[in-house]
Amino acid sequence: MDLKNLTTFVTIIHTGSFTAAAQHLGYAQSTITGQIKVLEESLQTCLFERIGRQAKLTTSGKILYRHALALLNIAKQAETEVKNPDTPNGQLLIGAPESLCAEILPALVKEYCQTYPQVDLQLRFDTCQNFRNALRKGTLDIALFLDEPLQDRDLIVYQLFPEPMSLLVSPEHPLSHAGTVLPKDLSGQALLLTEPGCSYRLLFEGMLRQYQITPHSILEISSIEVIRQFAVHGLGITFLSQRAVARELLSGSLIALSWQGPIFNIQAQLAYHRDKWLSPALQAFVDLCHKRLYKM
Repeated sequence: MDLKNLTTFVTIIHTGSFTAAAQHLGYAQSTITGQIKVLEESLQTCLFERIGRQAKLTTSGKILYRHALALLNIAKQAETEVKNPDTPNGQLLIGAPESLCAEILPALVKEYCQTYPQVDLQLRFDTCQNFRNALRKGTLDIALFLDEPLQDRDLIVYQLFPEPMSLLVSPEHPLSHAGTVLPKDLSGQALLLTEPGCSYRLLFEGMLRQYQITPHSILEISSIEVIRQFAVHGLGITFLSQRAVARELLSGSLIALSWQGPIFNIQAQLAYHRDKWLSPALQAFVDLCHKRLYKM
């Protein structure tokens, strides 16, 4: 399909008639009619019902209109990027864990979008393992991780800052006043954990297996906010970053247990695939993360 013909097609819809479209585009009306005829013949369907001077879309026309808008937008974006190769623009797909999105990213994303308004920035929430897969498949441009230091050889990784983790309970929980808490003290306890595949949940469960700890129950919750509320209401012990529960720790609605078990070395990290082309938009995001988040 010719982009000029699609432009004419969309313009007819937006202006309401063939005549108005011809005036808007600076074409003779016969040119407009010819372009639509070529489009209809190539698609072997009728796109408009012509009633008097009005042009009403057929069902096929409505379907094409939706796709035509997308195609013309992609073409415009491609032209902009090719003509301005050094200016950050286009789409940038970023993966980030929920806790970082809520506590760290708002200010960073605001600054990035204000500085580079031509970039279509999109965020994806998921587990760190799924981020790895998405980077390898090319369905994400870059991702932020909360994990032990990444060792993946096919990823370029930047260590940003340590993310202290805590075991957390409500003030009414029996362990809240314990002087020290050891792995054995978790036996028979109700746990509130993030969804399977979450990197720090995997580390925590690995510790439970190492010490042969059997909890009373594990409630899996995909939302950090819901986990916080459940913990505040005394439904169990949770394992989250201190940053994610800073307000609750300050108010006293959650208590960080005096943990004497293994140390969890969780780091905030930025990673993209080794073979990924560093577009101006991607390079700008890497630079901003390093400027604002490195060793914060």
